[in-house]
Amino acid sequence: MFKTNVGGMDKKLRIAAGIVLLVAGFLTGGEAGYNWIFLIGIVPLATGLMNTCPLYSVLGINTCKNCPQARTASAVPPRPRSRRVFLAAPRSDRPGQTGLRATM
Repeated sequence: MFKTNVGGMDKKLRIAAGIVLLVAGFLTGGEAGYNWIFLIGIVPLATGLMNTCPLYSVLGINTCKNCPQARTASAVPPRPRSRRVFLAAPRSDRPGQTGLRATM
Protein backbone atom coordinates (compact mmCIF):
# COMPACT_ATOMS: atom_id res chain seq x y z
CA MET A 1 0.00 0.00 0.00
CA PHE A 2 2.40 2.72 1.20
CA LYS A 3 6.16 2.66 0.84
CA THR A 4 8.27 2.20 3.95
CA ASN A 5 9.52 5.64 4.93
CA VAL A 6 9.80 5.56 8.75
CA GLY A 7 12.77 3.93 10.42
CA GLY A 8 15.49 4.24 13.00
CA MET A 9 15.07 6.74 15.80
CA ASP A 10 11.95 8.20 14.17
CA LYS A 11 10.20 4.83 14.47
CA LYS A 12 11.22 4.41 18.12
CA LEU A 13 10.07 7.91 19.05
CA ARG A 14 6.72 7.43 17.31
CA ILE A 15 6.04 4.16 19.12
CA ALA A 16 7.09 5.61 22.48
CA ALA A 17 4.98 8.76 22.02
CA GLY A 18 2.00 6.67 20.93
CA ILE A 19 2.24 4.42 23.98
CA VAL A 20 2.64 7.41 26.33
CA LEU A 21 -0.42 9.13 24.86
CA LEU A 22 -2.49 5.92 25.00
CA VAL A 23 -1.55 5.34 28.63
CA ALA A 24 -2.33 8.97 29.44
CA GLY A 25 -5.71 8.55 27.77
CA PHE A 26 -6.47 5.47 29.87
CA LEU A 27 -5.26 7.10 33.10
CA THR A 28 -7.55 10.09 32.69
CA GLY A 29 -10.43 7.66 32.97
CA GLY A 30 -12.15 8.78 29.82
CA GLU A 31 -13.02 12.22 31.10
CA ALA A 32 -14.80 14.28 28.49
CA GLY A 33 -12.01 16.83 28.08
CA TYR A 34 -9.22 14.26 27.67
CA ASN A 35 -10.61 11.79 25.14
CA TRP A 36 -8.54 13.44 22.41
CA ILE A 37 -5.27 12.31 24.09
CA PHE A 38 -6.21 8.67 23.49
CA LEU A 39 -7.19 9.35 19.88
CA ILE A 40 -4.02 11.29 19.11
CA GLY A 41 -1.89 8.44 20.55
CA ILE A 42 -3.21 6.01 17.95
CA VAL A 43 -1.64 7.92 15.04
CA PRO A 44 2.05 7.86 16.03
CA LEU A 45 1.75 4.30 17.33
CA ALA A 46 0.20 3.06 14.07
CA THR A 47 2.69 4.89 11.83
CA GLY A 48 5.62 3.62 13.92
CA LEU A 49 4.43 0.01 13.85
CA MET A 50 3.60 0.04 10.13
CA ASN A 51 6.86 1.86 9.20
CA THR A 52 4.96 4.25 6.98
CA CYS A 53 3.67 7.78 7.28
CA PRO A 54 1.26 9.13 4.64
CA LEU A 55 2.38 12.70 5.34
CA TYR A 56 6.03 11.71 4.77
CA SER A 57 4.97 10.16 1.45
CA VAL A 58 3.35 13.41 0.34
CA LEU A 59 6.34 15.50 1.43
CA GLY A 60 8.94 13.06 0.06
CA ILE A 61 10.63 12.46 3.42
CA ASN A 62 12.30 9.11 4.14
CA THR A 63 13.94 8.41 7.51
CA CYS A 64 14.44 4.69 6.83
CA LYS A 65 18.07 4.19 5.83
CA ASN A 66 18.12 0.38 5.55
CA CYS A 67 14.75 -0.22 3.93
CA PRO A 68 14.52 -2.00 0.56
CA GLN A 69 12.64 0.92 -1.02
CA ALA A 70 15.19 3.39 0.29
CA ARG A 71 18.03 1.47 -1.36
CA THR A 72 16.32 0.99 -4.69
CA ALA A 73 15.07 4.55 -4.91
CA SER A 74 18.48 6.08 -4.27
CA ALA A 75 20.47 3.41 -6.10
CA VAL A 76 20.29 5.02 -9.49
CA PRO A 77 22.91 3.49 -11.75
CA PRO A 78 25.69 5.90 -12.60
CA ARG A 79 25.67 7.48 -16.00
CA PRO A 80 28.23 5.83 -18.25
CA ARG A 81 31.26 7.97 -18.84
CA SER A 82 31.78 9.00 -22.39
CA ARG A 83 35.05 8.05 -24.00
CA ARG A 84 36.81 11.24 -24.80
CA VAL A 85 39.33 11.30 -27.59
CA PHE A 86 42.14 13.77 -27.27
CA LEU A 87 44.24 14.72 -30.23
CA ALA A 88 47.89 14.87 -29.34
CA ALA A 89 50.63 16.61 -31.24
CA PRO A 90 53.09 14.35 -33.05
CA ARG A 91 56.02 13.24 -30.96
CA SER A 92 59.34 14.39 -32.30
CA ASP A 93 61.29 11.38 -30.98
CA ARG A 94 59.81 9.07 -33.64
CA PRO A 95 60.77 10.04 -37.15
CA GLY A 96 58.23 9.46 -39.85
CA GLN A 97 55.17 10.21 -37.72
CA THR A 98 53.18 13.03 -39.18
CA GLY A 99 49.82 14.46 -38.32
CA LEU A 100 47.83 14.05 -35.16
CA ARG A 101 47.23 10.82 -33.36
CA ALA A 102 44.33 9.86 -31.14
CA THR A 103 44.91 8.89 -27.50
CA MET A 104 42.46 7.63 -24.92
